[in-house]
Amino acid sequence: MKLEETPLVSILMTSYNREQYIEDAIVSVINSTYQNWELIIVDDLSTDRSYDIAGSYALKDSRISAYQNESNLGDYPNRNMAASKAKGEYLIYVDSDDMIYPYSVERCVFYMNKYPSAGIGISRPYSPDGMYPIVYSPENAIKKHYLDNPYLNHAPGSVIIRRHKFIEIGGFTIFRHISDNILWVKMANQFDVVLLPRVLSWPRSHEFQELKYEIKKLEPIVELFKFNISFISRCNHFTEKERLQAVRSINSNYTRKILSDIKHFRFNRAVKLIKHWIKNDFDKKNENQ
Repeated sequence: MKLEETPLVSILMTSYNREQYIEDAIVSVINSTYQNWELIIVDDLSTDRSYDIAGSYALKDSRISAYQNESNLGDYPNRNMAASKAKGEYLIYVDSDDMIYPYSVERCVFYMNKYPSAGIGISRPYSPDGMYPIVYSPENAIKKHYLDNPYLNHAPGSVIIRRHKFIEIGGFTIFRHISDNILWVKMANQFDVVLLPRVLSWPRSHEFQELKYEIKKLEPIVELFKFNISFISRCNHFTEKERLQAVRSINSNYTRKILSDIKHFRFNRAVKLIKHWIKNDFDKKNENQ
């Protein structure tokens, strides 16, 4: 790449009790073929040696900064904290229990540089629409997500973000497990989206992952349902026919979650999901008008 094609990339690593994995994550960044980066590590008040390990690398490499919060912020507020310290044109999240490939940053920057109107680039394994990179306008991006394939349901580690557009949108919300999905939809609604080959991270699977224990909580399911219904009702990219089609798709997915709870004898949760569905169902409200 030429000098003008190698902007600073802010690699953001949030950690909480990841002493078993964080060194591997840091080393994977150091080994990147793309070298114009800063690594910002923000420890969320770990009770193990995560922060000490991060600090030891910060002492050895001036591109690495290690911070520790005064109180535990939680996942997405801590991601916002890390982003607030960034100076790069692009943001890439590398979780402290994951690793990136040596070529990951270089390839992401290469593709994003070609599309300055894009707010995010999403790493995908395959698309029937054609060979990557594929660029969607906001209208096409939103319609594809809600009417065809919910491809915006991606974790932060599979996305490269243009920092000033991240700031413009306002960063992540506070909702656990779903704030990434919400942010990508908000960004896709305003800026182009680039689909990239699968080039970013190698996510670990281990027994201490929060997602394994909390993915079935009620609140994320309800909050994402409410967000989607509200967003679809306000989005100007849909015709009225498409709007109802999108809502029915969201309702169908929500119904499957209710039926799954009933199948597995989680009757109390199924009842709560049904109550929220009745309260927030845009489709039924419009049919009654």
